[in-house]
Parts: sequence; C-alpha cells; structure tokens
Amino acid sequence: MSLRRQVKEQIEASIAAGAQPRVPRSGIGLVLPNGRQRKVLVDQSGKLTAAGSHYYAQTGQTPQGRFDWAQTPERAGRSLFIKLLDGSKKAVSRFDAVSKQFAARSSTPEGWIGLPSFFHVRWT
Repeated sequence: MSLRRQVKEQIEASIAAGAQPRVPRSGIGLVLPNGRQRKVLVDQSGKLTAAGSHYYAQTGQTPQGRFDWAQTPERAGRSLFIKLLDGSKKAVSRFDAVSKQFAARSSTPEGWIGLPSFFHVRWT
C-alpha cells in the first residue's frame, strides 16, 4: 500500500491541525477531515486503508478494531443506540408511542437499517 506524496502531506497537515477521525454519515468506517476534503482511514468493509496506515503510523495510535455487527443496542430514553468505530453512538430505532413498538431509523439513503440483526431493507 503506497500513497502519493500529496496525500501524505494532507494527512500530516490534518494531524498538525489537530483533526480527529470521525464516522461518516453512513455510520460505517472512519474518515479524517481536512478542510472540505476527507481521507478514508477505515473503509465501509472495515479494512484499514493506506491512508489509515499512514495516519496511525504518524500518530502512534493503534487502529480501531472492526465494527461489531453483533452488538446489542443500548436503550436511552425512547431510542436504541449502537456504538460506532470512533466511540460515538448512533440511534438505530426510536419508540413509536402509537404502534407501541420500536420503529427503525434509516442510516443511509439506500435504506440500510441498523437493527440488532443488522439486515438490509429497501423502502419501496
């Protein structure tokens, strides 16, 4: 895995600016923000990219583990939350008082729903 010099410089500039990896909107993976751009550190399949290897080598941190697909959601109020790679939590379902059950919340435009079974549903 090799990186172009420009990409390495962008990652090092982000580190110098104090940027921290965060979870993208899709909820899976890690990206490093750099102004209006971002570098993917962990892709959606959970694999460490070349940019991620360079980032963790420069910072001396250990890479995050893989996303735990079998985790049990935690309940907080009317919502169920899962833990993402960066340690933040994301709501995957919310209690609907009318139907008296938890209604799934879509995590991506494609309709992926992060329920305990982590299955795929397409909205029609």
